[in-house]
Amino acid sequence: MKDSKETNGKIPQPQKMTHWIQICGSITVSLVFVNLGALMGYPTKALPQLRNETNIEVNLDEYEGSVFAAVTFMTGMIFALLGGIVSGFAGRKNSLIMAAPLVACGWLLVYSSQNKAMLYFGWVLSNSGTVFQTVSTLPYIAETVHPNIRGSLVILPGIFLALGQFFVWFLSYFLTWRMTAFVLIIPPLLLTLMLLVLPETPYWLVSKK
Repeated sequence: MKDSKETNGKIPQPQKMTHWIQICGSITVSLVFVNLGALMGYPTKALPQLRNETNIEVNLDEYEGSVFAAVTFMTGMIFALLGGIVSGFAGRKNSLIMAAPLVACGWLLVYSSQNKAMLYFGWVLSNSGTVFQTVSTLPYIAETVHPNIRGSLVILPGIFLALGQFFVWFLSYFLTWRMTAFVLIIPPLLLTLMLLVLPETPYWLVSKK
C-alpha cells in the first residue's frame, strides 16, 4: 500500500512535526558558529581600540595585537582535535554543553579585564571553547536530521558564521571593545539553555549501546 506522501504528494502531519523539531535542533547547535563568527570579527574592531586604550594595563602594541588576532587559529589546531575525541567519547550534545559556559566565561573575562593577562586568558578561553564545539555541530545535524532535509540544513553553520561576523561588526560600531564583549556573553548562554532540551544523537547512542 502506498503511503500518503506517494498518493497525494503531501508530507504526513507527524513527519512535518518531526522535520520542524529537527530544524529547531539544527538551528540551536548552529549558534556555535555565531560565536565563531564573532570571534573572527572581534579583533578587526577591538584591536584599534586596544592600541589606543588609555589604560596602559590593557593597551596592546602591534606585536601583542598580532598575537591576539592569531589566537583563534592557534587554538584551533589543538582544541578541534580535542573536541573530536571528546565528542566521540562523551557524545555530541554533552560536548556542546560542557564547552558553552566556558565561552561565556571567556567573554566575561575579556569584558572585565584589568590587565593583559586577564584579557589574553579570557580570549583564549572563548576561542578554545568555541573551536572545541564546532567539531560536534555538523555531526549533530547529520545524525539527527532526516536525509530529505539534511542537505538544506548542513548549510546553516556557514550562514550563522557570517551572521556572527556581521553581528559583532554592527555592535562594535556603536560600542567599545568592553561592551561588545559583554553583549557577546549572551549567545553561548542562550546556546547552553537551548541545548538542555535537545536529545543526544541516535547514532551515538546506538554506537555506545
